[in-house]
Amino acid sequence: MQKSLSYSKGITTSPSGMLTDDTELVELVGMVYKSGEMHPIQSPSPLSGIVTNQVVYIHKGPDYCNAILYDKVLGNITFAEVDFEKSSIFETEQTGIPIGKSLNNISSVGNTLIIATDTGFTYLLYKGGAYKYLGNELPKPTVNFRTSAPIIEQLVTKKSQLCDIDYLVDHPTVGAYYNDDGSLNYIGSDNPLEAGSRYETFQPKDDRVDDLQTAISGHVSLILNLVKEKNAFAFPFFVRYALRLFDGTYTRISAPVAVFPTITRNNYIVPVGWKDHKVVDNTGSALKLLYYPSYVKLQYQAGVEGIDEWSDIVKDIVVFASDEVLPFNVDDKWCIRYPEESNNTEVVDFLGMRYDESVFRGNARKKIVFNRNTFPARDMVLPEKYKTEDEIIDELLSKTQFFKLFSVKTSEVDNTVWKDAPIKHGVVSTLLQQEQLAVDDYYGWTRMKPESMYTYNKRLNLFGVKRYPFKGFSSFIANSDIVQRDCRLQYFVHIVSDTMDTWVVSGITEALKEVANSWFYYPDINATEVIVYDVNSAASFRIPLQRHERLNGAYAFRTLPLYATITNENVTRPSPDPTAYEFLSSQIFTSIVNNPFVFQASGDNTVGTGNILGIAANTEPISQGQFGQYPLLVFTTEGIYGMSVSSEGLYAASYPISREVCNNAASITPTGSVVFFASAKGLMAVSGGKVACVSDKLRGRNPSQFLEVGNGDFLGYLSDSLIAYDYRDSLLHIINPKEQYEYVYSIHDGTFGKASLPGKVIAVVNNYPDNIIQLNDATVLSLTSKPDINDDTTLYSGTFTTRPLKLGSSLQLKTIHQILHLFDTANGKIALRIYGSNDCRNWCELHSLHGKPWKYYTLSYKLSNMLATDAFAGTVVDFQPLFTDKMR
Repeated sequence: MQKSLSYSKGITTSPSGMLTDDTELVELVGMVYKSGEMHPIQSPSPLSGIVTNQVVYIHKGPDYCNAILYDKVLGNITFAEVDFEKSSIFETEQTGIPIGKSLNNISSVGNTLIIATDTGFTYLLYKGGAYKYLGNELPKPTVNFRTSAPIIEQLVTKKSQLCDIDYLVDHPTVGAYYNDDGSLNYIGSDNPLEAGSRYETFQPKDDRVDDLQTAISGHVSLILNLVKEKNAFAFPFFVRYALRLFDGTYTRISAPVAVFPTITRNNYIVPVGWKDHKVVDNTGSALKLLYYPSYVKLQYQAGVEGIDEWSDIVKDIVVFASDEVLPFNVDDKWCIRYPEESNNTEVVDFLGMRYDESVFRGNARKKIVFNRNTFPARDMVLPEKYKTEDEIIDELLSKTQFFKLFSVKTSEVDNTVWKDAPIKHGVVSTLLQQEQLAVDDYYGWTRMKPESMYTYNKRLNLFGVKRYPFKGFSSFIANSDIVQRDCRLQYFVHIVSDTMDTWVVSGITEALKEVANSWFYYPDINATEVIVYDVNSAASFRIPLQRHERLNGAYAFRTLPLYATITNENVTRPSPDPTAYEFLSSQIFTSIVNNPFVFQASGDNTVGTGNILGIAANTEPISQGQFGQYPLLVFTTEGIYGMSVSSEGLYAASYPISREVCNNAASITPTGSVVFFASAKGLMAVSGGKVACVSDKLRGRNPSQFLEVGNGDFLGYLSDSLIAYDYRDSLLHIINPKEQYEYVYSIHDGTFGKASLPGKVIAVVNNYPDNIIQLNDATVLSLTSKPDINDDTTLYSGTFTTRPLKLGSSLQLKTIHQILHLFDTANGKIALRIYGSNDCRNWCELHSLHGKPWKYYTLSYKLSNMLATDAFAGTVVDFQPLFTDKMR
């Protein structure tokens, strides 16, 4: 009888030898079954050249391919130029860049290299054939704001800009009577003796009341537009600043800073005349109104620490502003107030009113105070209703849209000089049509330390992130340039999140006492309270914080800055812990496209509740007709999740794909359409939405005989292994750094083999489709650079041994008479050893055929002198069963 043997299953350990068929091997070294035959495993090609440090990453660009090298002793990064086509690697002479003696992971986006260490990030920029050190994080800008002294002046240049009420009111003459000191006593209808005491009072005509209201509202609007045309500000608003990066992205977005040109009053409207093409004031017979708003110019002082290294990345500091909040509604009712009603009425207030004389410098007044000598009595126009402080605060809190006000190149900043804001003509007038700040800050001031990173679709994905809190801002309200600051404030903020409970403390800033109990903001919704401490007086008090409804932060806004009091509650100052952090083990932070420096809120996704172990790209559809629905696979301690792509190109968490758990994150290896990883079950493969164990056949009892290399414990070997993907031949090289041999898996045929290694491996670096394997003697190998099998002149050898051969029946004795080999080779040699057994445990080597019959046989092959093109197709065995209970 004859039987053809083709060992199409490669190495197996399951099922037991009693049940295996005649296609399985107990050992296969130097060869692998693929495409229907046994083929030699081509050796990785050594790259010519010498490297002195460990290869940790392959950084590729359109015109470069660099192997990133890490010196563990010095903690330095260098690099070598790699040419896979020429099988060469050349270490450059660049001076080592220190990153520290801990290296968690390396990734890249474009020509930027991102290195994650125990201390955070290190950014390197490849430019001009060398790597330039950028820093550990984006530079932090500091911008302070202040207002000029209040300006109150008439802004009209032509008569038509005045509010003419001659035809809207009756204006009988009345008299004003004064006390000896010149102060107003009363108003009488009889004519006073002194002509200077007479003035014309305003009495709206019954049929022109609405017209009068429209005229006044229109005039106020016109004057306010004139203020804006001067790029000046008259009412409260917010500003915030940000860095603009090379791609137009904004980051390091500051807290909103409140600017108070005035606070709750700015409504000085008086009767004036017009003579010789100019306004004439202090007349008792004026029938025209003029609004004198108090306004200021915005000034700034800016600096960016360490900006020189970041000049290729950070381009500008950009300041944005919100719309202003008026303390009255322009279109609401305006009232004519007689002198007795309006005398001593406040019409302007501002930050630091207690410095009234030094601020106004005799240029204007904050109250209407009638005096025969300085300001004779007259009718005034005032809003019928003012907004309350709470209404102004609520409206300010609603101002969460910010528009570009001005920008300053980072090369021109000077934090020692105050400058007028370089606002372009017409910007304030058209503020709401300017570029809008489209995003809010999202933990952009914190420091992140990821355990690992993964780049996909030109976006950097971080996971296993430790996020260290920001110390907080110290300036929340712009000062006036002429008001003496009288306190030094410091803010202690309490942050309580799911994984962190800590305090942070800001720097110290000089401010007015009015600021201490007013607007405060911290850019984290988990901030719960702030302790305000005045260094000068040692006074301290506690303010609870609440989550902002529209911004990513917490705030307090108890009062407007009108009151110069600091209540001392003698609150004990906490001791901040600089080592505190949040461990965000189940979150992925995805950067914006082509920019590994900025992580916005839209890129924050939570995947399940377990720890994220690794990420890989999935190129197969989850189900028919849904190609690309889940292009990103996330491996966690509770299973595998898929991440779908949103319309913006970002990811959103999806339902679990599988409950299989990876036990070796370093083993996660994407190939063309399958992602492989190690688990407690063995080598797993994910394709689309399906997960399968491809090494079930290696989960049986470890063999005790016929092994050439290793101990046969595949699961133990796999748990600490690295995987190199051979793109051309669709092979996985599974390498345990502790061993000097590897398992080789044929993806297309699902078979395993083994191969000896020239040394122990210290690094396997994949960058699809290229890879590098580095030995402990610094030799660098590459599967990418292997020659074509027709050009490979290397002579190969291989050994393989069958599992027990039944040759028909496992219970029947049989005798082998002849063995023929199907060996496609020109000069290859083959040697065979034959073993017999009746129990699959005790084996006897046979030195000839035609002898004693056996139930089981094992064939052990040794092939040598093979070329890469040679193939072993199988063996034909001629045997004779031992027949019993049959007549002769």
